[in-house]
Amino acid sequence: MKVTEHVEHLLRQGRKPGEFIELGFPKSVVTRVRRQLREQKATSQKEEAARAPQTDIFYHYKTALLKAIALDRATRHEKK
Repeated sequence: MKVTEHVEHLLRQGRKPGEFIELGFPKSVVTRVRRQLREQKATSQKEEAARAPQTDIFYHYKTALLKAIALDRATRHEKK
């Protein structure tokens, strides 16, 4: 396992970056891996935020459709 892969694996487990430096890992490697993980996290959050409006549109469409169906059924029931 490469040093960067090892550091990434341990960071994902929740280890602190200071621990790696104390153990002898190069500070540049630890810093680079932390930045990459942060960028990945930020990218995934942006993608999730981009999907959110579509979800909101679907929700409002679905609720409006259900209200229209309920109103239609209630009107039919009153006519009988």
